[in-house]
Amino acid sequence: MHGIQTVQELRTAHAPTLRSEFGVVMEKTQRELQEISCIALEEHVPDKQQIVNSRSFGKPVTELAVIQDALSVFVANGTAKLRAQNGQAALLQVFLQTNRFKPEQPQYNPCMAVPLPQPTNDSLVINRWVQHVAGLLWRDGYNYKKAGIMLGDISPISMVQGDLLEPQANGGNRLMKAIDGLNSRFGRGTVKVSTGGMRKEWGMRQERKSPNYTTDWSEVPVV
Repeated sequence: MHGIQTVQELRTAHAPTLRSEFGVVMEKTQRELQEISCIALEEHVPDKQQIVNSRSFGKPVTELAVIQDALSVFVANGTAKLRAQNGQAALLQVFLQTNRFKPEQPQYNPCMAVPLPQPTNDSLVINRWVQHVAGLLWRDGYNYKKAGIMLGDISPISMVQGDLLEPQANGGNRLMKAIDGLNSRFGRGTVKVSTGGMRKEWGMRQERKSPNYTTDWSEVPVV
């Protein structure tokens, strides 16, 4: 490539020629080699304004109980992320989807957003709402391919607005802190809602998944 064989030669090559031949990406690579920053480093990652947790199923799901089981897992994952940024959600959205790549099958893609009475990051509270909404959206006779939740209208837990008609929510939920602590120490999903992850029908297909060489002792290659 223009006689460039080493990193040093790329570092000192003619920049306009590199850009005209290979585009701006190559020019940025050269500038980085020259210790000129092209992408600013974010010292503080901003908090998420929405948290979405969803998954496509390994095979079609035709039972409400299976959908609810999957949604419970999504709630656990989403609320854990919410608590990690010390946030609380005031809006919940649930959606179900059939397989749009099979138009010969009946299609149904419902979605419902629900404003919560009070902002919360409590897995149990949000899960109760999710299960109720899922029951409202469910229709028999469809092969569901995907489901998910979205937590929105996120604010810091320090921002509390009282409600005359609702009891004051406890932002420092000790139960949630205990669950997060145990899951952090012993692995995600160690402690979970009883309805979450009990059904295997909605799991992803993993027949061709790469081995976990670096994270699972039982899959380390043996010579």
